[in-house]
Amino acid sequence: MRAFVFTDKALERYAGRFVWLAVDTENGKNAKFLGKYPVHALPTLYVIDPKRETSLIHYVGGATVPQLTKLLNDGEQSYRAKS
Repeated sequence: MRAFVFTDKALERYAGRFVWLAVDTENGKNAKFLGKYPVHALPTLYVIDPKRETSLIHYVGGATVPQLTKLLNDGEQSYRAKS
C-alpha cells in the first residue's frame, strides 16, 4: 500500500483533511497508542476522531485506492455526524 496506494494522486485531495500516521507496532514506545487502538493484523487502518480520541473507522487488510477513498469518505461523514 505504501508504494502504490498512498502515493496515488487521487488521494491528494485528502491531504488537508486527514493526518497520516504510521505506527511501529514493535516499538514499546507505542504501547499506549496500541492499547487504545489495537493492531492484531497488518495493515490496520484507523480513522480517529481527534476531539474524542475514538475510532470512527477500523479496517484490517490491504485496500485499493477506491476502497481507501470510500474508507476516508465514510470516516469523514461519521466525524461530521458526531460533531
